Amino acid sequence: MDNISKFTPHYEDLADDLMHGSPITKDGVSLPQFSHRDRDPQYFHGMQFGLMSTKGGGAAIGFESATFVDPKAQLFALQGYMQGPAAGVTDKVFTPLMPLLKNHRVTGLSYAHGNRGTPNTLTRQGRYTVDDIQRDVSADLRDINERRVRKIGSRLPTVLMGHSQGGQHVAHILANPEQYGLTPDQIRGVILMNSMLLPHSQPMVMTPGFVWDIARKSLGHVAWSIVSGRGLLFRGQKAFDTFVGEGDPSGENEQRVTQNTFPDSGLFFAQTITTGTSPSLKGANLRGLPVSMIISRNDQLMSQDLQYQTADYLDSLGADVQIRDIPGRHFSPIVTFTGESEERVNLIMAANRQAYEHAFQNIE
Repeated sequence: MDNISKFTPHYEDLADDLMHGSPITKDGVSLPQFSHRDRDPQYFHGMQFGLMSTKGGGAAIGFESATFVDPKAQLFALQGYMQGPAAGVTDKVFTPLMPLLKNHRVTGLSYAHGNRGTPNTLTRQGRYTVDDIQRDVSADLRDINERRVRKIGSRLPTVLMGHSQGGQHVAHILANPEQYGLTPDQIRGVILMNSMLLPHSQPMVMTPGFVWDIARKSLGHVAWSIVSGRGLLFRGQKAFDTFVGEGDPSGENEQRVTQNTFPDSGLFFAQTITTGTSPSLKGANLRGLPVSMIISRNDQLMSQDLQYQTADYLDSLGADVQIRDIPGRHFSPIVTFTGESEERVNLIMAANRQAYEHAFQNIE
């Protein structure tokens, strides 16, 4: 294509290109920023990627085919705790996803709450609750939806995808789609990657090893975040031990997860491991809705057994649940790790592709 100005070999490099702005220091914390060339789309494999402003003063990464004019559907990809919008722009996610986006003429959005990647990044959010977070998420997504309706003239069929806390955002959308600018009939499919647990599952405090290996070591940081009002931040080795737990802490892809984290709410963290922060979906109309669950067998945050209980809960509500088990830990569906075999990478990408296909089956 004549308008492709730069070739990048991996989607991770594209993410770096979007996030290569000079870091800023805010409340004593160095924070990564989007490129200042945020008005210039970046092109890769016939797709274009650029930034979309959000109502709260942040930005999300938009992506769609560089060739079609009018999209026929949309994908909302919602990122997890402390991660920015670029966290899910990786080979494992996008290599199997791109053919579906092109074939179904899908316009996509990769979103993280907290205005991450902009000078408006929220840092003093230690006392944010799940309700506070969902207020911000719903305002941003509702605004984006309304802008698309005005531009396109109709409401687009929608697939929702979320990893970790992003999966919980998806659950809140399912519970009350109108609050997020969607109608129930717009939602055609769901993809949950190692999602935070839903009702009928035990709270995270019951995940084997979690409370001692992670929560106990973090209690001082959580308490300081709540008392001070500042956001809780894990970075470097602590982020590696908490969120990743495989590969090499000095590996390039691993460091994208651990060195580019953003502050998040200590109070939300405390709520999550004690009382839970997921909504009930018993009043939602999930009957027949394709739901794909990608579950890592050794997830240290959301154990395989509890993920299966979440699947049982969704199945009991009539959802068309399909499970894809993959090797690895919490970030294995997203990150290609140092020393990871080509065979395992291909196995995970194949599982991702099958999950996407199931969720997209009713998109048209």
